[in-house]
Amino acid sequence: MIAGNTEYGVFIGGSGNGNTIAGNGESGVYFAALSGMTMVQANTIKENVGNGIASWGGDNVQVISNTIHNNTIYGIYVSGAISNTLSQNSIYDNGGKGIALNNGGNANLAAPVISMAASTGAYGTACAGCWVELFSDAADEGKVYEAIAMTDGSGRWGYVGALAGPNLTATAIDVSSGNTSEFSAPKAVAANASPNTPANPSPANNATDVLFNLTLSWSGGDPDGDTVSYEVWGDAVVPRVGGEDLAGRVAATLWYSGAATTFDLTGLSPNTKYSWYVMAYDDKGGVAQSASWTFTTGSSGYKLFLPAILKP
Repeated sequence: MIAGNTEYGVFIGGSGNGNTIAGNGESGVYFAALSGMTMVQANTIKENVGNGIASWGGDNVQVISNTIHNNTIYGIYVSGAISNTLSQNSIYDNGGKGIALNNGGNANLAAPVISMAASTGAYGTACAGCWVELFSDAADEGKVYEAIAMTDGSGRWGYVGALAGPNLTATAIDVSSGNTSEFSAPKAVAANASPNTPANPSPANNATDVLFNLTLSWSGGDPDGDTVSYEVWGDAVVPRVGGEDLAGRVAATLWYSGAATTFDLTGLSPNTKYSWYVMAYDDKGGVAQSASWTFTTGSSGYKLFLPAILKP
């Protein structure tokens, strides 16, 4: 235990791991200018008269899986330092923000936006190509680490799974730079049943000789009667070495977004296998994902229908 010092509990230059750092007269852990990476992991940092952790010009600090609470000012304060990665920490009940960025700290990376949060999942936006860490908290920090999601090229993220609440918060981690944002604004977690899992695809799963221009459809809906929107993702299947189809791969192109459970798909290639799936989102934050289905186009864009010959 590192406790009761009149100034800092730990002034680094080095690494901290597995300590209890409490009741110090200023910040529990203080980073000055550093070279190389510094790791602070699995510590309890609490009840300090200042910040839990303060990084003033301390670049490349990794703060992982710590419990940081009841400090007088901020949980973690980053000022004038970059590439401070703050991940899977339990941060709560501090006097100010759970994470505060100042003077260009962590390049002032923007916090995520939580568009919807429910007991069954959440979605929103953040920096493209970033990780989004999700937390449950009674206020606006991050007491309980819940899960991690990844944004797509447009900055959208989504998570399907249980969330405790009562509030959901999130941080963004820029994978390329290691910078971590402040916590997002909290979003109340609504009690909600997920939308019905999209099912009953048309064309049927593994259908062959499908037309180039066709109508895709599926069943949907919501058990609570919530408004549901859909995204359809699909792409041509990539064959494995040796010619075997990789039919179960996750398709990557957004084909459709809207409220209908049917849409017209055009411009497909002949003799090609396609994989597709449907995401369902209700207006209370519920998310459901279908299985991955496939169909294979034929050699022409039409089918011949021969008239039946009636015998006299």
